[in-house]
Amino acid sequence: MDVVILNGGMKQWKDALFARSIGPYKIAHWLRKHNISCQVIDFVTGMSHEQLYQVLEHFISDTTKVLAISTTFLCNSWYEHSDGTQQRIPQHVLECVKILKKRYAGLKVILGGYGSDGLPNWGVVDATIMTYTAASEDIFLEFIHYLNDYGPEPYGSVKYVLKNGERVVYTAARNPRYSIEEDDFNFSEQDCILPGESLPLDISRGCIFACKFCQFTHLGKSKFDYVRGMQKIQQELLSNYAKWGTTNYFILDDTFNDSPWKVESFYEMIQELPFKIKFAAYIRADLLHRFPDTAVQLKTSGLCGAFHGLETLHPDSSQLIGKGWSGKHARDFIPELYHNIWQGSVAQNLSFIVGLPNDTRDSLQSTIDWYSQNNLHCLQINPLFLVGKNDILHSIQSEFDRNAEKYGYVFLDKQNVPGGVSWSNGEWTSENSTVFATELLSQISTKNKLTMWLALGLEGFGYEHALLFSTPSNKLPWVDFRQQTRVKYQEYWQMLMDIK
Repeated sequence: MDVVILNGGMKQWKDALFARSIGPYKIAHWLRKHNISCQVIDFVTGMSHEQLYQVLEHFISDTTKVLAISTTFLCNSWYEHSDGTQQRIPQHVLECVKILKKRYAGLKVILGGYGSDGLPNWGVVDATIMTYTAASEDIFLEFIHYLNDYGPEPYGSVKYVLKNGERVVYTAARNPRYSIEEDDFNFSEQDCILPGESLPLDISRGCIFACKFCQFTHLGKSKFDYVRGMQKIQQELLSNYAKWGTTNYFILDDTFNDSPWKVESFYEMIQELPFKIKFAAYIRADLLHRFPDTAVQLKTSGLCGAFHGLETLHPDSSQLIGKGWSGKHARDFIPELYHNIWQGSVAQNLSFIVGLPNDTRDSLQSTIDWYSQNNLHCLQINPLFLVGKNDILHSIQSEFDRNAEKYGYVFLDKQNVPGGVSWSNGEWTSENSTVFATELLSQISTKNKLTMWLALGLEGFGYEHALLFSTPSNKLPWVDFRQQTRVKYQEYWQMLMDIK
């Protein structure tokens, strides 16, 4: 195998969530189109050291050029290692990579995915591909061609990383070829999809908004840029249904409903399918309010879970961060949308942040009270995360990071936030915002239902939709969920080992 890519889910969900991130599979598809063999090894957090090493030995040989690590979810938590250290990578993954790096002298180890530039070298990393600054498909292809002496090295620069040495960070391709508009992605038999599994779906890239706290790139794009052709998407849906009976999807667009045209085009395409689908997506509630027909079209298309990034209901705070609608209309519209327009059939994940300017303990407590009184589906609340404008380990910063003083933020010397910095804005600090977020969540622990990601993933195991979407999380059969997830991990691992 020319390229092997390791992938895995979040640490806190590894025992109950069976869901793939799309990035590694997009890379694999693009490489295969250009006659480069590639194997994704997913769910590595669900494998033992022995299982992971066995499957790596199954695919890696003297001819393997690259062992890649997709860090977006695999490396976004801290893991306790046997030497007492905390690392942003599972111990068994790092140990296996070190063994293979030593065994195969020509093997290049590269990192990719969100936040990969801020990770250490761990004594094995040769390069980073900045997958969120340009099309990673192009950078990865050029990197492989460069290793094979087929072409020039992608654009990049040497970057020092912590105290573990230096590595090259590739930021752009010299001769871009990939176009998401023409993307004919399909999962391969080689990807070892399980029957009925809920799958990720990539429809567009970038976001038309630019919220002040957001640390993603591709912000402020046009509504009609970087959208796949609907016929390409339809072909993918038909292929997945024919091969694996797939009908459930996680749509990964930053804002799926960023234009009425896109929603209507998707709706019309779905009506031509010989089967029904269900999907969860990131949905802007303000755009549903502005274009009410889209709410009905989304539900009819199969929407069963909507993530609403409301962030705050405080009028001044919401205006400052670029989400003024939340402070003006969300209190009335969200319950109306959930109970009447969608008639309780679309699970809402309502996301909020502790630590925004002008927000107070009282205003956040009123948000929790509003959620409870209106019998809504699921509320998530997290402390504000900042990296700081002078942080050389992170290539992307939010408006808050770049111009902290303008918004009342001061960065402190101590660092207690994984991957970020300690901060204060008078009312809030990184420490007390974390504590208060936990306190607020504890108040609704008996009301909160499953996040749509978990619910849709578990539905792929055969659990009843009504159970997953209507039962408070604390009353669900978690022991059974974890047991069934481990069974799926084993089935997936065996499918990998059966590949010739």
